[in-house]
Amino acid sequence: MEKKNHIFANILIVLPLLFAAYLIIAEILWSIAGAVLYAELGICALAAVAAVCLRTGALRKLPDWLAWIIRIILCAIFGFILALILVICCGLHEKAAQPADYAVTLGYRLGPGGKPDETLGMRVDTAYEYITSHPDTVLIVSGGNGIGDIPSEAAVMKEMLAAKGLDSEWILSEDRSSNTVENLRNISGFTGTDINIVIITSDYHICRAKAIANKTGFASVQGEAAPSPAPQLPASILKECVCMIIELFRGTII
Repeated sequence: MEKKNHIFANILIVLPLLFAAYLIIAEILWSIAGAVLYAELGICALAAVAAVCLRTGALRKLPDWLAWIIRIILCAIFGFILALILVICCGLHEKAAQPADYAVTLGYRLGPGGKPDETLGMRVDTAYEYITSHPDTVLIVSGGNGIGDIPSEAAVMKEMLAAKGLDSEWILSEDRSSNTVENLRNISGFTGTDINIVIITSDYHICRAKAIANKTGFASVQGEAAPSPAPQLPASILKECVCMIIELFRGTII
């Protein structure tokens, strides 16, 4: 039994280290996390330290009361993170069930020279599919960050949708935002909040985007999940977990 426990503890040590290596590779290849990467690596490091304590029995050397406090804190931290991950995963396949007044497509960081990447392309594809099935819904594309000759995310999405055959005159744009909170606040400024909206964004982002929209005050909020590139999904989910914790502290989702 003790040998099996040691094997299990060794696995628990290796897993967060492997995941940390994956996060670093994902950041190099796709620039997913940005500054949030340090928090993600911190979670992996904490998990590895907890596993080392389990493997070596370090907590047994501490006074019982202190060992129990550490155990409770670690269980609370990882239980909370696991709960957030489960909540995020609940939105991975969400589809809007009711008609809406507006469909809001959220932008995604552009590549060099304003080139859209695969994630943004998937959001645009989902927006196109949704709006062609719901022609009475007004489509809004939202995303700024245009600098100099580089277009905004909204402008790029509008161009991509026009290339698919949609009349760009009927697509509304919000091009001053730099994050999800600004996306939805700016949109509420010209649509009002007494409306029904569908948020079209990446699957891992649906939960946080809907929570922010509800906090903004929209009357009804639904999600339409766009798929994500499979190799990026685990890193994106952990990033969303960290971002949701940040939004909790900022008071933008509750």
